[in-house]
Amino acid sequence: MKKDWIAVGISVVLLGGFLVYMSATNSTSSIETENISKTSLETGLIYGFSATDSNFVIETVDAASVEVFVYSAEKEVVSIGQGHLVESYGDKQTWIMSLPDPVMAREIYVTGLDSEGNTMDRFDFPVKGISEIYKVLWTDIPQKITTFSVGQKVEYDGLKIVLNKILEDSRCVTGVVCVQTGRIAVDISVEDVFSGEKGNYTITTNDDEFLAGDYLIKILSVMPEKTIEEISMDEYRVTISIITDSK
Repeated sequence: MKKDWIAVGISVVLLGGFLVYMSATNSTSSIETENISKTSLETGLIYGFSATDSNFVIETVDAASVEVFVYSAEKEVVSIGQGHLVESYGDKQTWIMSLPDPVMAREIYVTGLDSEGNTMDRFDFPVKGISEIYKVLWTDIPQKITTFSVGQKVEYDGLKIVLNKILEDSRCVTGVVCVQTGRIAVDISVEDVFSGEKGNYTITTNDDEFLAGDYLIKILSVMPEKTIEEISMDEYRVTISIITDSK
């Protein structure tokens, strides 16, 4: 009987030691994960990925380098090149990379790397789909694809556009089947610096290209997607294309 009690006592001690070890291990793991999360947010942040007629343009904070990838028609991830630093001001950088020869890409994205080559952030090109990407990047029509938020200004080839506010968001909530998809309507200010013409216009996600002087403007996408949670005005990101009208 005494031996049985000794065996029980040893088992309790061993179990207690194991639980203390697991607790310490989990605590260490939690701390390490938290540090990685903070690092990811504070360094290598990409806040812009757009395209001009001949280049990708990437804007970052504290990135040592950037690399562009395509998710191909064959569902393979392929690197298509690294960006070249063209401007640095404070902790912000602007990089460009020449557009490659046409490729069949389902998606295009850029990664930001730290000085040791670790990937710290990823930012997707705002246009997705093989035909849409091809049409946007490899047509001969001069154009700009860019993303901006409420209060920001976009400039292209003598045209200045300011996104004043979101007038309507009647999109269907993600995960819900709706009879109509709804739309986004935005108020923009447009100024042609060459002609001096100015005006305020309402454009929506259901519209075809909107003609402003010699330019065609179209909303390509709006983020974030709509959920049951209210979206504040400063959370909206509107991606537009600006095309020089060749007619």
